[in-house]
Amino acid sequence: MQIQDIFQQSDYPVKESIRFNYIDWLRVLAILGVFLFHAVYPFDLGGWHIKNNDLSLEITIILLFFDLWGMPLFFLLSGAGSFFALRIRNSRQYIEERFKRLMIPYIFGSIMFMPIILCFEWLHKTQRGILQVPFLEFVIDRNCGFSPIWFGALGIIYGLSDFYFLSQFLPFLFFLG
Repeated sequence: MQIQDIFQQSDYPVKESIRFNYIDWLRVLAILGVFLFHAVYPFDLGGWHIKNNDLSLEITIILLFFDLWGMPLFFLLSGAGSFFALRIRNSRQYIEERFKRLMIPYIFGSIMFMPIILCFEWLHKTQRGILQVPFLEFVIDRNCGFSPIWFGALGIIYGLSDFYFLSQFLPFLFFLG
């Protein structure tokens, strides 16, 4: 018996939602970790948008350690969320939900927060004498791209490309209704 036969015989997708509290708590701790991770970045020895005069080797070592685990943890949690979402949604519902949960906040964040972040960075660098250019020239030369809310764009790209790959090569995982 093949794996496809097993899924075709079951009631797939599952109509009831299963909640795993430990995944929710991992998400909460991961978001708290991201907040703390970025809050101490001005004090490490690496490059950052805004830096403090007093830098710490200890903070740099701690950040390097957590830097190894942060992104993989978020992608693991995202994959788990996608797995459970696809168990109770069809393909169209999944894509619509991902668009609403990822694309709309990304667009909103890009419009609302990027100018504020760039303004603070420009002010910091001009006050410290690192930069001597007008704000508009700084923004044009900076080539912002995804930064600093790149994770949202990456989540959209990975989410839809993984969905396409899985639906093409492992169609038994999806209810294409």
